[in-house]
Amino acid sequence: MEYLMLRGIFMSPKATKDQVEYYIDLFKKVRATPEWQDFMKSGAFNTTFLTGADYAKWVEAEEKRHEVLMKEAGFLSPRKLITRSERGRTRNAAAASNPRGCDSRMEFP
Repeated sequence: MEYLMLRGIFMSPKATKDQVEYYIDLFKKVRATPEWQDFMKSGAFNTTFLTGADYAKWVEAEEKRHEVLMKEAGFLSPRKLITRSERGRTRNAAAASNPRGCDSRMEFP
């Protein structure tokens, strides 16, 4: 099995287009430096660079793949785990029904 640790940068969904573009440009500049190139050559790094919809699609696929790997390794229950978007809906619904707040770390059979 080949495994690469997931690494990525996330921004708030409320980030403006200018803010997102600033960081995309910054990371492109960093990746172009000789220091970064040397650092990448010195280790077993994947140098893929994704943004926007391509990055979101990759994260979604990797999240599913990691769930399978973690279950196969016995680190997770075989029960269905709540995805990030489902978790947000669950917390919003729980908060609406429980005004004192709720920490809903839940698994469903």
